[in-house]
Amino acid sequence: MGANCQPFKLNAWGVGTLQGCGCLLSGCMERQRLAGLAEIAELLGGVSRQRASEIIRRPTFPEPIDILATGRIWDRADVIAWIREHRPHQQAD
Repeated sequence: MGANCQPFKLNAWGVGTLQGCGCLLSGCMERQRLAGLAEIAELLGGVSRQRASEIIRRPTFPEPIDILATGRIWDRADVIAWIREHRPHQQAD
């Protein structure tokens, strides 16, 4: 583990303090900053990936921060803020 890498636990929203070093350790906070389609489906309370795909196409949904060969990625904090505002009934526990 790197000197700047700090394992953490996420709260119910999947949010922790971002202090990670960007390494690939599973407990590193930096890795928890991003969300793909599967993570968004989980943040929406475990909806299907198909349903999550429909939701991310809404005009009010945050723009992805990048597009990779595996798909689009979003800033996790932006997604969580959108869910809190637009779909509070559908938050992950």
